[in-house]
Amino acid sequence: MNCYISLRERLEYSEKINRSLFVVNGVHCETENKCKYFIQEMNDRYPDANHNCWAYRVDNKETRNNYSDAGEPSGTAGRHIFGSIEALELTNIVVVVTRYFGGIKLGIRGLIEAYGGVTYRGLENAKKARFCPGIVVTITMNYSNWDTFNRIFKEGSDYTKRNITYSDKVNVTFAVKVRMLNKIKEFAIKRNIKYSLKNEVTFAEPIP
Repeated sequence: MNCYISLRERLEYSEKINRSLFVVNGVHCETENKCKYFIQEMNDRYPDANHNCWAYRVDNKETRNNYSDAGEPSGTAGRHIFGSIEALELTNIVVVVTRYFGGIKLGIRGLIEAYGGVTYRGLENAKKARFCPGIVVTITMNYSNWDTFNRIFKEGSDYTKRNITYSDKVNVTFAVKVRMLNKIKEFAIKRNIKYSLKNEVTFAEPIP
C-alpha cells in the first residue's frame, strides 16, 4: 500500500444552514467494519436527529467505498459527502453528517449544496496526516556497526526505535518505512548481520 492522506484527529464540525443544524463527524478508519461501527456509534449518539447520512472510503489491500442518504431524497446527501472526501483526496476515512431539521425545506439543490459543502468545509480545516506503511525490524550487531548504522540512518526520520538492549552486542527493535527497508537489508547483508522482520505498522506524518 502506498502513502495516503487521512484525518489524524477525530473531526467534529457543525454549521447551521437555513435553520437546519448539520453536524459533521469523521475519523481515520482502515477497515470497512470499523467504518460501519463508527456509523452505528453516530446513530446511537444522535438518536433524535432527522438524518445521519454517511460515506466512507477505504483502501487497505482492496478498495471499499460506500455512502447512504439515510432517508434524505435519493442522491442528495451520501454521494456528495463522498464527493468531498474525493475532492480533498482523502483515503481510509468515514464521515457521518447528522441533520436536525430546522423547519425550512432546502429542496434538492439546497440539500446537495448543504451536505457537500458542510462536509468539504469540515474536512478542509481538519487536522490531517500522511500515513505511510512500515514494518518492525529486530537486528543484533556489534557496537562498531551500531555507530555506523546511526551515521547512515537517522532516528526520527528513517526509523523509530521501539526497544534496545546493550550487552556484548546491541539488540535493537525499530519501525522503518517500507521505502527504507531495502537499504536496511543491504546494510545488514553487507556486514553479515542477522535481522528479522516482524509485524507491519503505519507511520503518521502530520500535515501543517
